[in-house]
Amino acid sequence: MKKNIQISPFNFSYGLEDIKFQDHADVLHLPEKGYSPVAFESNRSHLNRLFENISMDSFVMQLLSPIVKDASTLCPVRFNDLLGKTQKKLKKNIKSSQKGDKSVNLKKRALAVLDDNAELVYLFNKYRHSLHLV
Repeated sequence: MKKNIQISPFNFSYGLEDIKFQDHADVLHLPEKGYSPVAFESNRSHLNRLFENISMDSFVMQLLSPIVKDASTLCPVRFNDLLGKTQKKLKKNIKSSQKGDKSVNLKKRALAVLDDNAELVYLFNKYRHSLHLV
């Protein structure tokens, strides 16, 4: 006994040889040659753009996440070297900046953060070294 699954306007059974068309007046037709309706994907991409950043946390993280072009930058030794070079360049830039430059305060704050980072790395290395001596 074969079990038929009814999906209007087609009658599907388990075998391809048993597919039968039903006679209905409202049979669906394919679009005419040359006419193609707007694809569903274009609407979907618009919806994806609208709803991809649903939470504020993901939106802020997307704005704050840096774009890293060179993966070797993320290697700890290379990253530390780049921070040191940036710190030196920032010091030179602050010394050579002219009076009335509004970005000097921002540069000084950035330099203070880099100085704090360097001190914390130094302290961490001291503690780690002292643990290896014990």
